[in-house]
Amino acid sequence: MSLRASFERPVVTSPTRSAALEHAPAAAAPTSAEVRPRPGYSRDDAFITKDFKSSVGKVADVSVEAVHDAKAQALNAKGQQALKEGRYDDAKRAFEELKTLPKRDMQLLGSDCSANADGTHDHPAKGTGVNKTVIDDRSFHMSNVDVAEAGLKQAAQLEKMSKLSGKTPFDPHNLTHVKAYFQAFSKGKSTDDVRKEFGEYLTNFYKHPGEKGTLDWSPSVAVKDRPGKLDTLLAAQPTDKAGRKIVDCEGFAYLTAAVLGDVKSANGKPRFDVYMVGGNAAKKDGEKADPNALGSGHEIAMVFDNDSKPSGRRFNVNNNETELYPVPIPTLAGRDAIAGASHWEYVKHQPKP
Repeated sequence: MSLRASFERPVVTSPTRSAALEHAPAAAAPTSAEVRPRPGYSRDDAFITKDFKSSVGKVADVSVEAVHDAKAQALNAKGQQALKEGRYDDAKRAFEELKTLPKRDMQLLGSDCSANADGTHDHPAKGTGVNKTVIDDRSFHMSNVDVAEAGLKQAAQLEKMSKLSGKTPFDPHNLTHVKAYFQAFSKGKSTDDVRKEFGEYLTNFYKHPGEKGTLDWSPSVAVKDRPGKLDTLLAAQPTDKAGRKIVDCEGFAYLTAAVLGDVKSANGKPRFDVYMVGGNAAKKDGEKADPNALGSGHEIAMVFDNDSKPSGRRFNVNNNETELYPVPIPTLAGRDAIAGASHWEYVKHQPKP
């Protein structure tokens, strides 16, 4: 017999087996009770427990959040780098994209700070450097949306500062650049115009170390000399991931004296008299002075405009906040009296004519 014929031979079934199969009753359909999954098992997948699925979901959520967090930090770093290089349009695009990510918290302290048990961080991490800074971590968390908005404000102001000063790229922590800008900006501007612009500059590019934070400035530099040496002192200060130098109330006062104290009027004389006022002087005018508050460490700056009409319009700089006072003080004696009232401890800084 050929091989093909062997494959084509019919299958022969015995009459007895054929009849048995023919007359056997049909199998009953399974009941719903018989196919119901055991407790703890999914109806869709009897091999995976509900608890296991929940765990997998949580891991997946954490993984997605980690991806978003990494992308947010990368976009922020990209935007900040573009600002440093003067590529303001590129910076704006990075910050705009950062805004579109799901809203999540961003930690803004750099890796050059060491953590303490109380939630503060030390800088420098190894205890070396010109100044010693303790930073309150709670003050350095923002949502990615807020970080993006802050970056866009930085980009807008830096672009304006670069164009008006002629400094490209413009470094907001280089006081030579900053002085050149405010010298140009102040021409024809009112006291309040200068106050607002300076306040925006402080808010955009500086940050207080927080409620539990402290900053011990180098004791080798006298307080009265710090505005003149502030470039060196600032270089030792940390900068957070949002591009803000960390300074305390004294630092904001030093900045005011260094920058606005250097602005000249058309006649070549100082436009502003700047007083760095410590201790109880941070209180509002008219409040009773507390002798126990002298030397408390809080410091503000008082700025008097010699070009205002009438002369002597004043605003205060208290950390990054500025406040305009309505009553002008035209005379130097009057300004001394305001700054030194009730034996307030203060250091007066007046730029050389």
